[in-house]
Amino acid sequence: MVGHKGSWLAGENGATFGMLIPGVALIGARFQQENAAPIALDRSEIIKEDVAVTLPAGSFTGCLKVFDTDGLDPSAPPEKKIYCPGIGNVVDETLVLTQYGQH
Repeated sequence: MVGHKGSWLAGENGATFGMLIPGVALIGARFQQENAAPIALDRSEIIKEDVAVTLPAGSFTGCLKVFDTDGLDPSAPPEKKIYCPGIGNVVDETLVLTQYGQH
């Protein structure tokens, strides 16, 4: 790890918790993933459900595709992420899951 840029603690300096995925995931649902202006202010929107994806770590189904936008830089393009049940984040832009489980 090189640094902690963009990190914060909920409850300090007005920062509140963020949410990766809501318990009930609905297409079009929007939620704050990062809520700590001026450090991080990302908003997520679920854009597709029941996504299937094949990665080096395997093939997964029933996943959610999410777009994140940066509230501190509204002109920045949205970041594409995919979350799969029982695993979590498997795609984050160009980063993909290569393996998981106990090693």
